[in-house]
Amino acid sequence: MSGRFDQALRDLTAWRVSRDAFLGSCAPTPGVASVVRSIDSALKSEVLEMRIRSVVAAQVAAEVANSAVAAGETETGRHLGDLDWWLTESTMRSLHAGLDGLAQLLNLAFDLGVSADDANMPQEVAKRLKARPELDPVTTAVHDLWASTECKELRAFVNHVKHAGCPVRGMLAGQSLHGFPRLTTVERFAFESTFHGPWSSADIEAIMDGYRGHVLEVAEVLAAQCHATSRGAAT
Repeated sequence: MSGRFDQALRDLTAWRVSRDAFLGSCAPTPGVASVVRSIDSALKSEVLEMRIRSVVAAQVAAEVANSAVAAGETETGRHLGDLDWWLTESTMRSLHAGLDGLAQLLNLAFDLGVSADDANMPQEVAKRLKARPELDPVTTAVHDLWASTECKELRAFVNHVKHAGCPVRGMLAGQSLHGFPRLTTVERFAFESTFHGPWSSADIEAIMDGYRGHVLEVAEVLAAQCHATSRGAAT
């Protein structure tokens, strides 16, 4: 398992610690429970991506062993390029969806009154948090997330690929067409920047890792704020 997937699993575990602390400090409504599950799904997407890649790799290896042909020529291997891109794009889209989920969780947790159908919910939530001085730690963490390079690049990536189909399975000069393919990067698509953006595989991993880190910071501060509020109400 690559470093990104290792870190994604650790971050998912850390999110669930903050999630449980938050839920233990409030009386969760069905709406809150649903939003929490949506964030959980977003952060779980990379772990699921890793599981799928592992299964695909095992299937290709089995087909190679049974057919004695190169990995790229097996029934599954012929689709590895499409699968590689689809898995990466799906994960990025899932993480992006988590932004709206997090905004809605903040909206409900602090009764900010933003409509669930507001097209600019994250921005509106941030604006209303600023008007609540007692929530300054949360406001700061949210600002750090929204203003982060990783969050901006994540939004840019998702917006860009909406208008681009799956990359053509072309290869860079000198790159082998045979042999077992790398299943954890999208390097072979990086050169098609005109259609699929300027992001290399390293850029994509940095976006994912940085984004998760900021989300965890917001979740930790949210849990701490709700815990402090519940203790204050009990005294």
